[in-house]
Amino acid sequence: MQNLFRLLAVSFCLSIMASGQITPSFVSADQNGIGTSNLLMSSPTGALRQWDVGTPWKDTNTANGTYNWTTFDKLLEDAKVLGVTDVLMTLSETPQWAALRADPNCKMGKTQYACSPPSDIATTDQHWKDFVTAIVNRSESRINGRPHVSAFSTWNEPGWLGHWNGTPAQLARMTKDTCDIVHKLAPGVLCGTPENQAQFGYQMKWWQGLAAAGGLGSVDYVAYHGYTNVYPQKCGVSAIPEDVRVHVANLTALMITYPPLKPLWDTEFSWGQSGFTCFNDPDLQASWVARAYLIQASLGVKKAFWYTSQGDWGGLVAGGKLLPSGVAYKQMPIWLVGATPTNVCGKNGTVWDCYFTKAGGYQSEAVWDTSKTCSGGKCTTGLYAQDAKWKFIRKLDGTRTPTPACSPICPGIPVGIQPILLETQ
Repeated sequence: MQNLFRLLAVSFCLSIMASGQITPSFVSADQNGIGTSNLLMSSPTGALRQWDVGTPWKDTNTANGTYNWTTFDKLLEDAKVLGVTDVLMTLSETPQWAALRADPNCKMGKTQYACSPPSDIATTDQHWKDFVTAIVNRSESRINGRPHVSAFSTWNEPGWLGHWNGTPAQLARMTKDTCDIVHKLAPGVLCGTPENQAQFGYQMKWWQGLAAAGGLGSVDYVAYHGYTNVYPQKCGVSAIPEDVRVHVANLTALMITYPPLKPLWDTEFSWGQSGFTCFNDPDLQASWVARAYLIQASLGVKKAFWYTSQGDWGGLVAGGKLLPSGVAYKQMPIWLVGATPTNVCGKNGTVWDCYFTKAGGYQSEAVWDTSKTCSGGKCTTGLYAQDAKWKFIRKLDGTRTPTPACSPICPGIPVGIQPILLETQ
């Protein structure tokens, strides 16, 4: 009975969080690999996240009191060229001079010190506070009219021992210090939690430790990484995009225990690394992009940053051209921005649907069938019962066609694993 009440409470909170219009920043991307290319970043433009782009603490703050802003400045200039004004920066990776200890198991930053808490974490945390102060001030200088960083998160995936060897309580201290500085020096700029996955029990154990130490108290948003891979990864076992619901449900339940509810941002997600899972079919990859964005939009997630634009880790672009996954990515703002979810995406058997409205009486339904598949450029479909109110069909390749005529009986609409969007106007 207790579990039933818990699930009901989570469901109720999800319905509250899902209310509200979807903004242009919802469909966002990691800045890694984008540069000044307009292939992905076109109107309406989402946000960019600075990670894996050469701006970690260890490379920016090379010695106590010494800073190298070259890469940081260049990335903000690139954002300016792209017309992006919404930039998230993930602060992470301790420099050797500030580290408490070395760790040969550290997998981040190609150094044994990057996963360490600062050496003064037990006293003043001054090394971290000095770095945060310096980077916020540099951001707010807005040199040459470039955009500033509009949100800062503290640490990347600390739930992995290869990324953080301190305690959740130590990171809660650093998060509070970050937020205190950001809110004081840059009113209106947001500050978030460390960015960690929230799918499995061991990941939620880390979140429980952070929350119990007060790590949610001063933040403006809760940041998670919405990967749904099963570990260890292996060929033929690919991530399921609909499972991103688990991250959202788990974190919502956490915020019920440690209120109040904060907005949720998925600051890194994709199908992961195809080299491990053999998830290589371009039509299935396009399907994955749309399904993940549709599910999170219906759950009220405010921003979702795709990782990454090139390569086999969620690649959207290759050879200077959009892949089918990239085409699908660029359709998501057209489908979703300005829309309001009217339900949390649900399923009947293997058929999923999500409903949205827009101004002027516009209604839409996104629908797909996970029992179908794609291979060799062909996708299987089944007939979906057609409501006469739907007048147009949008597909992930950008085409828009009238629905089949109902005269007087509607013949049904072919639906496969690639979502389609049914529209009233």
